[in-house]
Amino acid sequence: MRAVVGRGMPGKRGTGSSTTCHSPRPAPTITRLPGFQEMLAYVTSGHGVAIVSAQTEQLYPRPGLTCIPIADGPTFDYAIVWRTGGLTALAPAFLHHAASGSGSS
Repeated sequence: MRAVVGRGMPGKRGTGSSTTCHSPRPAPTITRLPGFQEMLAYVTSGHGVAIVSAQTEQLYPRPGLTCIPIADGPTFDYAIVWRTGGLTALAPAFLHHAASGSGSS
């Protein structure tokens, strides 16, 4: 499941004493969605924001979607996954090439 931060309902925040004050803005909520495409639809409809890989804008272009890199943020590590049986003859060469870092920029 993907988690997206969206707008919550306005409410009160406790201050630790007997008084409370109104929040100047709605408290954020987390909405869990069943998949990546649903998360993109939720974000582009204006309901929230999400943290995604920097390639999302190029891989899933759509009106209303803007990706802004997070400065000095953590990076994503990627891995190759495959079914354990039934690989074609080309698969071992591809996996060796990918694992060696050949062709990386």
